[in-house]
Amino acid sequence: AGAYVPPLLGLDWHMGQRSFLLHPASISAFAAAGATGCRSAAEGVKPKLMWLDCSANWVRFSYPDSIRYYVNKCREAGMTALVLYVKGTSSEVLYPSEYAPQVREWKGFTRPDFDFVGTFVDAAHDAGLEIYGSFNTFAEGNGVFRRGLIYDGHPEWQAVNYVPGRGLMPQLEIPDKKVLFANPALPAVQDHEIAIFKEVAQKYDFGGLLLDRGRYDNIQSDFSGFCHIPQCCKNAALRNIVHTGHACLCSKKRFFPNGHILCISLCLFNHVFSVKP
Repeated sequence: AGAYVPPLLGLDWHMGQRSFLLHPASISAFAAAGATGCRSAAEGVKPKLMWLDCSANWVRFSYPDSIRYYVNKCREAGMTALVLYVKGTSSEVLYPSEYAPQVREWKGFTRPDFDFVGTFVDAAHDAGLEIYGSFNTFAEGNGVFRRGLIYDGHPEWQAVNYVPGRGLMPQLEIPDKKVLFANPALPAVQDHEIAIFKEVAQKYDFGGLLLDRGRYDNIQSDFSGFCHIPQCCKNAALRNIVHTGHACLCSKKRFFPNGHILCISLCLFNHVFSVKP
């Protein structure tokens, strides 16, 4: 077992600056800046990052020697760093967690029991590569396979979208919805995501954590009874940590979703930094 190493599929190219928490909206700016925060850039090497999709490559990445094989192939191809998905759109994570369900089976294939994330981190370091963990931050439901905490456990977390011609609709009621988002304004959602980020920072030696889907679903979201209004500042961490001048962003009358996401991102940074400076 473990000798299966078919061609690698489903990878994307990305560049980013080294920072323990990166929001996707910042990646293009970091790339334009030459990714000067990356160790490789500091050493005078152009950063080249390989994004590893763990659902498309579920079987390929299901054996430790296969992981080492592909990590070494990335190094031979000139990559300087890897980005590994740790949390998918189905709420499930790729390691044993106290806070989130662990994915063990995907499309009928059950992965053997080993430390998947730890194996990737160790293989990357052994190959001289940096490695970053990526999270589908506020995605809590995979609509294709109907998996996730919005389906099973926390339907109250789902965002409410305005759907043209149909009005306000909870995401579970939107036909053909591929990825279901939790409402980032909910304190319970914030606490859940923060707990996962802190846990990963404590467990694994990543060079940074990336907040993929660290946003509201889209411009049509969220229109629930708990949206972008000062109630979100009932979360003491957000209220006490993030300030513009002397006022919390969340308490301003001209509050807007991007400002709220900035609050949450900085709050996440503070929590993660507390366990891994």
